Amino acid sequence: MANASSPNASAARVSEATTGIDGETLSRPVSFLVARRSGDNHYLACHVVNGAWAEDADLTGAIAPQWDPTTGRVEPAIPRSALATGTTADGTTEPLVVELEHQNPTTQAWTADSSMTLRCRLTSAGTPPLYGNVR
Repeated sequence: MANASSPNASAARVSEATTGIDGETLSRPVSFLVARRSGDNHYLACHVVNGAWAEDADLTGAIAPQWDPTTGRVEPAIPRSALATGTTADGTTEPLVVELEHQNPTTQAWTADSSMTLRCRLTSAGTPPLYGNVR
């Protein structure tokens, strides 16, 4: 499962959580979560209410992650509206927490494998992909 969480991108302050939907501690407080398990054909969307995760309707308009085995690059496409309560401004930079997890086949419990915080520049839909070194 991959969790993509972001604090409230360029919008009014909302409730935040310091643990992911699986209960593990996150590297920073977040307000939104988008998850897709490898066997699913949809994205789960959640937001935080009073410090707890509340499930929203399945996310539409997202594209399944594309994996390039030669470069190791994974490219998901998730609408900005899934990570904010209001409008988001082109050109702003927002933190995005990405967490990769695996499921124990015996207990069915999800456990975080790795997590990273990225600083993402929000661009308009017509902007070509930006490539470069991640630091």
